[in-house]
Amino acid sequence: MKTAIYIMTGIILFSLVSCSDFLEPKSQSEYIPKDVNALQEMLIGSAYPKHGGNTLLAFLSFFDDDVQFHKTNYEFNTNVLGDIEAKKAVYTWQPDMFFIMEKNNYNIQNIWEGYYNYILGANAALDYINEVNGTAAEKNYVIAQALGLRAFYYFMLVNHFGAPYNYNKQALGVPLKLNSNLLPEDQLLMERNSVEEVYNQIITDLNESERLFLTLSKDKQYEPNYLVSLPMIQLLKSRIFLYMENWKEAVIYAQKVINDWSFSLINLNGLPSPSIAEPYYNFTSLKSSEVIWLYGKISDLTVFNDETVSYEEDSYFGKITHYRKAFIASDDLIESFQDGDLRKEKYIAKEYDKDNNVFFEDS
Repeated sequence: MKTAIYIMTGIILFSLVSCSDFLEPKSQSEYIPKDVNALQEMLIGSAYPKHGGNTLLAFLSFFDDDVQFHKTNYEFNTNVLGDIEAKKAVYTWQPDMFFIMEKNNYNIQNIWEGYYNYILGANAALDYINEVNGTAAEKNYVIAQALGLRAFYYFMLVNHFGAPYNYNKQALGVPLKLNSNLLPEDQLLMERNSVEEVYNQIITDLNESERLFLTLSKDKQYEPNYLVSLPMIQLLKSRIFLYMENWKEAVIYAQKVINDWSFSLINLNGLPSPSIAEPYYNFTSLKSSEVIWLYGKISDLTVFNDETVSYEEDSYFGKITHYRKAFIASDDLIESFQDGDLRKEKYIAKEYDKDNNVFFEDS
């Protein structure tokens, strides 16, 4: 049996006010942290994904081959046609997808803006770390988290908006902004760095984060909470090296996570199938033996799949209107599972018509 550990998403418990408006040092209304504990709170409030209104993952599945538009002749509900147009723009990788979403009043977070806002928070913590009071260990802990978050966000950005590393690493990636200084007006449109430059910065950040975590006590290297940890950094390094086709380093860091920590795969035998109320609970809880890092909430993954197509069906009681999801798991994904593979039943929630209490087994 192959061993694999996954970074999962879940619910973040922190609900602190964002401190992004403290970033202009000459402002009289700014908030400037005086000690490292205040800086840690600022990091949580402005650099960690928030529990509410965070949809940074919503686009992920729509950029890959695991979903498809529903293959039916049913008509979309007229009140969701604008949303469908917006989602089609993302699904088909339109360069003006954010403008199309705005035109249709589709209120889902602009992930480009969202990730850079969180990067700004991480950069601010790094810029201020030498200005606050605290022990070396306390400061190292903040720096390690901030670098890990920044690396993760740039990894997500470059894979959303840049070419694959193994396809063309010299292609344009995303702009690298490594401090919290406000840009002058003539530089507001930052130049894009190459995919290779972005990956190199990610590795640099992760290496330093890992080094700093290793200076800390074991209880600070990993706690079962929602903060960045050493095994999260090591797992992310393994994933980065995998994308870079550096197989040796990918194996080394995967083995560190497997051998040095107590995470383990869930035995899918006897595990309940995904329910309507909690379709992913077994894999998005700190109680799960597979989970290393959690953030956000379940709807961050599902918010993009809430529109429906509708059709009428004759029944003993007259016509019944059924509603089907606009997007479903792709045929290629479903057919990739061999007979008896429990992941098909446990990882993919059944499509459900809540108005008529009907399960659709073909999705």
